Amino acid sequence: MTAPLRPGDPVIVRVALGDRAYDIVIGRGVLASLGERIAALRPGVRTAIVTDRTVAKHWLEPTEASLAAAGIPTSRVVVEEGEISRPMRAWKRSARP
Repeated sequence: MTAPLRPGDPVIVRVALGDRAYDIVIGRGVLASLGERIAALRPGVRTAIVTDRTVAKHWLEPTEASLAAAGIPTSRVVVEEGEISRPMRAWKRSARP
């Protein structure tokens, strides 16, 4: 059993992929700091949020608001839920044994 995270105590997990490495920030309330974190990493960046309709109902507007507050231009792409939204080429790759 894991203890619940308190606000202000994010956990940062480093995904070590050489020059493609990145961090995952896990915690309560961290979405509000997304724009600030991205702006610090990549000044002048533009973003695209790709999500499905179910996730968008809950998280798209707060995500866009965080990015806008940091001055980050954003586009949105909302797709259907499930396997139907995956390109056939990607589906064939993932179905290989």
